[in-house]
Amino acid sequence: SNATLIRFTDAAAKASGKYSGYEMDGTDVSITAAGTYVFSGDCDDGSITVKKGVTGVTIVLNGLTLTNDDSAAITLNKTAEASLIAAAGTTNTVADTEGSNDENAAVKVKSGAALAIGGTGALTVDGNAKNGIKGAADAVISVDEVALTIEAENDGLSCDDELNITGGTLSITAGGDAVKASPDTGDTGNPDTTSLGNVTISGGTLTLATGDDGVHADNDLVIGTKGASSTSTPRINITASYEGLEGTTVTVYSGDIDVVASDDGVNAANSTLGERSDKYAISIAGGDLYIDAGSDGLDSNNDINITGGKVEVYGADAMMDAAIDYDGTFTLSGGTLFGAGMEPSAGTQALRSRAATMNTRSRCWPSTKPSRATTRQAGRSARMRRL
Repeated sequence: SNATLIRFTDAAAKASGKYSGYEMDGTDVSITAAGTYVFSGDCDDGSITVKKGVTGVTIVLNGLTLTNDDSAAITLNKTAEASLIAAAGTTNTVADTEGSNDENAAVKVKSGAALAIGGTGALTVDGNAKNGIKGAADAVISVDEVALTIEAENDGLSCDDELNITGGTLSITAGGDAVKASPDTGDTGNPDTTSLGNVTISGGTLTLATGDDGVHADNDLVIGTKGASSTSTPRINITASYEGLEGTTVTVYSGDIDVVASDDGVNAANSTLGERSDKYAISIAGGDLYIDAGSDGLDSNNDINITGGKVEVYGADAMMDAAIDYDGTFTLSGGTLFGAGMEPSAGTQALRSRAATMNTRSRCWPSTKPSRATTRQAGRSARMRRL
């Protein structure tokens, strides 16, 4: 009684209900005013668009399968604000196609817009052209509660300005980065100089498999909640990546985090700032981290500070790499650290890092999680064979 119901078919979209703030052109629906709009049905070539500057919109997906052939299935135009809700007990899918050449994302959030994704239902996003969900300059995307599955040719869940994950169950498979906050500074014609590039993960369960970074922020990457001692939330399992966690600063306050990476497990770096910068830092204040890296386990181009938590890190497939590598200072003032890796050649930074690690009360601890213990033991055995 308090919503407008819109049902898609391949031929048309039909509406009934309270609000009149919408326009229809065949299977393309534009929302022009605040209200609650409930979408259902199945359509092979349709779209939902929130018009520029429209706020106070709630989009409820109530058993919707929607694909768009040449653009995004769902778009928030500039400075629009909307909630995208997967209704309880429903399964929903939105997708673009390989031939899409406009927005290059199945769900597009344009400059200055804000999208909040939630609900107790399930939502699958297929980014067949490029990205799954993408936010442009000064856009904000937040995720809570929803069961969200994303498959994308490039980035899975990405926003130039600010990305916040506070809950939900996320499963992301991506050819590029799985979760990303990165301003488009490379656009010579219109470079993004205002977006923050900050991806906060304070809750939820994330399972990520990616061809590039598991979680990437051009600036600040924060995991967990400051002051929290819990290792139960968030839960992040990166099963495949090039680098697991990367940001100019990487801060871990809480959580249960497993990282498998072919290169660095946790990396404080930024291509724009160069190889050396006093802005780089890895800070671990809590949580339970297990890192299996093909190169350096923890790698900061400046400082590493561990004040709490449990860190078990395996690195160094090559002679120039190590479990822990830093170019500034390494401080271990709390928590528990175990690092293992190949013996580096004399005189390298990796040797100094590894020596520092062994001299600052590092030790191993027993795992309290049987399923995770099995994974850890397998990684430990493989590393010990290399040693």
